Amino acid sequence: MKKLITLSILTLSVLGAECLDHNGIKLNTQTNLMWSTPASTSLTWSGAQTYCSNLVEGVYSNWVLPNINQLESERVNFGETEVCFTPNFEWSTTFKSGTDAYKMDAAHVVLDTDRTNTNPVRCVRSNQ
Repeated sequence: MKKLITLSILTLSVLGAECLDHNGIKLNTQTNLMWSTPASTSLTWSGAQTYCSNLVEGVYSNWVLPNINQLESERVNFGETEVCFTPNFEWSTTFKSGTDAYKMDAAHVVLDTDRTNTNPVRCVRSNQ
């Protein structure tokens, strides 16, 4: 039987998405995505992948580095409102080519031309 945790409502967007929060782990009720607390340090793209795949937070495992669409799902109304958090240049698994990888700031998708740069990391998992 799955363990059910009571979560408090953090924010409500005009599109009806709610963010439920339990000890820093956030659940977007519209996308059904759970977001980890941010990593304590910035990491390279490869380091971010490893960090997320090894993360156990609360009772949850199976975290991954989000793709750019998952990060964008936190923005509604063309970036005017964030559901669970404001993206802060977090890495995504989405890359263009060679060493180019996409990340997300508060309102835009940004291309980082070097995956050896360090950037903030937030992991995601499905709430299934």
